[in-house]
Amino acid sequence: MIAEGFCKRTGESPVKWSRSDIPVTGGPRYRFFLTLAGFLLLFQATAVSPVCSAEIHEIIRSEVEQIRAGGYLIGNAWVASTSLLPRFYEARGFEPAWQDARRRDNFIKFLSEIGNEGLNPQDYHFTSLVALREEIRLNPHPEVRKLAHWDLLLTDSLMVLVNHLLVGKVDPLTLHPEWNFSRRNGYEDPLALIREGMETADIGPFLHRLLPTHPLYLRLKEALAEYRARAAEVNWGRVAEGETLRGGMSGKRVGQLAQRLAASGDFAGPLPEKPFFDHELTAAVKGFQRRHGLQADGVVGPRTLAELNVPDEERIDQLRVNMERMRWFLHDLPEDFLIVDIAGFRACLIQGGKMIWSAKVQVGRPFRETPSFRSQIDYLVVNPDWTLPPTIVAEDVVPAVLADSAYLEKNSISILDYQGRRIDPARVDWRRYRQAKFPYLLRQEPGPQNPLGRIKFIFPNPHAVFLHDTPSRYLFGKSERAFSSGCIRIERPFELAAFLLESPSAAGMRRLREALDSGKTKTIFLPRPMPIMLLYWTAQVGPDGEIIFKRDIYGRDSLLLQALDRKFALINGAWLSF
Repeated sequence: MIAEGFCKRTGESPVKWSRSDIPVTGGPRYRFFLTLAGFLLLFQATAVSPVCSAEIHEIIRSEVEQIRAGGYLIGNAWVASTSLLPRFYEARGFEPAWQDARRRDNFIKFLSEIGNEGLNPQDYHFTSLVALREEIRLNPHPEVRKLAHWDLLLTDSLMVLVNHLLVGKVDPLTLHPEWNFSRRNGYEDPLALIREGMETADIGPFLHRLLPTHPLYLRLKEALAEYRARAAEVNWGRVAEGETLRGGMSGKRVGQLAQRLAASGDFAGPLPEKPFFDHELTAAVKGFQRRHGLQADGVVGPRTLAELNVPDEERIDQLRVNMERMRWFLHDLPEDFLIVDIAGFRACLIQGGKMIWSAKVQVGRPFRETPSFRSQIDYLVVNPDWTLPPTIVAEDVVPAVLADSAYLEKNSISILDYQGRRIDPARVDWRRYRQAKFPYLLRQEPGPQNPLGRIKFIFPNPHAVFLHDTPSRYLFGKSERAFSSGCIRIERPFELAAFLLESPSAAGMRRLREALDSGKTKTIFLPRPMPIMLLYWTAQVGPDGEIIFKRDIYGRDSLLLQALDRKFALINGAWLSF
């Protein structure tokens, strides 16, 4: 009997049924007996026997105290939410939280599908939870300690999962010390949020509500499923190394090219029996090149060949990595903002959720990376002078002056002390500052040689990074544009200025032009500060919904992938999103 099995461990006497208590078959008492028996069987599967509820409470209390004392194991599983989980159970008097079978099953089903978000079910005790469920289901007298452990692991799993859905699994600060986006999402009390999930019988809708709903994220999620399905069905293959492939050629490597483009969906036509690089294949190559940030010339040179031969598994990981990046900030987007896509070399102005303007940009070279952070543009400066940052002074200017004593004069650069007094360059011992810190300011006057061009956009940050015009306009014709020393050079800065000044009309542009033509340095504050976000991602959605892959110019993807695939770290008392 159910009660007898439990009470053997508690010393209580089980309920006794005498023969006279069993009703006659077919009568009302018999139907009542069947209903009662069914209820008892259901009770065994979904709840804890009242006889043993006190024992489970005590086991949960003991495990919670062990976690408080620094022990992080529940059975053989590591607990992650080492502060929040004790607080949760202490607040409910160590009462089990997962007595509803429907809630348990719906939660485990959600975990089984979390791979669709690019996350790993094993980060949420998935295998242990399923094994415990089966053991408890098959054992008519499950061990009470395992029932308690199951409850604790379900709760820990939920807490970790909610945190990951809200702000991502990986803390961006561990990879990017300059990251300053808020990790607060309106849930000041994490326990209240967890209780909300616990109080609903169907936990699925509660969890789905925490997922990013931005169309760009949802399209990446679709693409992840598509690429996984393709990888399971089709061998993408490789295009062998060799000479540059172009229209009019034929042979084995052209056939490999057609098969590779067909596998990724870039070539839709039937594969020819005799491989020939015709107009259809040229169009497919151009489409592939556009999707991978390459010059769309229809010619398969070394760069295009390298992108073609990236394995499908790496593209899947690239999608996962960028979905994680989106979880870092998509929950907290303002309605209007300027975004700089660092790896995509483009800036976009968003108003009311719609892109109203975009332009090419040049960003930092790989050894002078443009950082990822958030700020707001407060003002712009027309005809700006330029105070050179210490890094550029040490690495560029001092060597240039040692090579050419007329360098400062040729580039209209003045030397000033920190009181603003001019210093004669001939009085400076430049050799001394090959290694030592330069003790003066270097300032370049406005003019055609000034690397800031005719206008710059200022947003407070500790990295001396801003947007600006540039005299090096020919570099905007390159497909990859990592040429700066960390700041962002923008292609059409005067159009951006007109939008930010809320005067994109002809009259507004005329007033801006007059300020520029005066030749005088002038600061103009914006009517409304404009939020700006400098972000880095290597997979995104194009205007027509196609997936665009970009080269990882700073090598950030591999570090994030390692962190994303690492077994979750102990949260050590911190609810990371609050």
